[in-house]
Amino acid sequence: MKNSERSLLHAIYLGGTFDIFHNGHVELIKSFINHPKYNFISIGVSKTIKPLGAFTNFLFREKIIKSFIEEAQLENIEVRTEIGNIDKPKDQPVYTYEVLEELQHSFDKISIAVGTDQANNYQNWKNTHIIDSIVEDKLCILRGDIPCENDTFINIISKNLTHSTSAIKKELMKFDDPFGNENEIHNIIAANLSYPKTAKMISNHILDNWIRSIALHLKLKGG
Repeated sequence: MKNSERSLLHAIYLGGTFDIFHNGHVELIKSFINHPKYNFISIGVSKTIKPLGAFTNFLFREKIIKSFIEEAQLENIEVRTEIGNIDKPKDQPVYTYEVLEELQHSFDKISIAVGTDQANNYQNWKNTHIIDSIVEDKLCILRGDIPCENDTFINIISKNLTHSTSAIKKELMKFDDPFGNENEIHNIIAANLSYPKTAKMISNHILDNWIRSIALHLKLKGG
């Protein structure tokens, strides 16, 4: 990407599981579109499993974000799985500093944006000294009443990031099984993602995985 004939590329890196992708993620991404300082968005999809477990497949999440970008007709955004071109066994974690080390070969400047929970836990990140040597800005996206307690981060207030991944998962988990509840499941995803094509892909994926897991369970039981 580096080219002496074009303007400097300053990427903002947004990393996360994006499981389940929702309007909060959309608003976060859109907040950096046509930004006066950052002219490229790099989205890293992590394999890390949150407490309620993964509802969507790791590689599928990358496909979903690309679908949203196409549906929303956005430009100057790249999406990659966190492992990217890093030479590392797939069963081993990939750390933010490793992703940034890779990204610095593609961009002139890099900044990162994270949530308050991640910013407040920054001292426990791996090799923060390397991160600090690479990034220009560290942004903390404030949501709700949780303050950012790390003064090395720049606070960004976002009033629109009201959607919660865990709340959506809990709403889906109220169903004992998908059978007869397909419309309700579609409606939950659609209510939390304002891009119908991408929302349909997510709900179909969740339903398919759910049905397959039930079939496997019955097979193992000899049912």
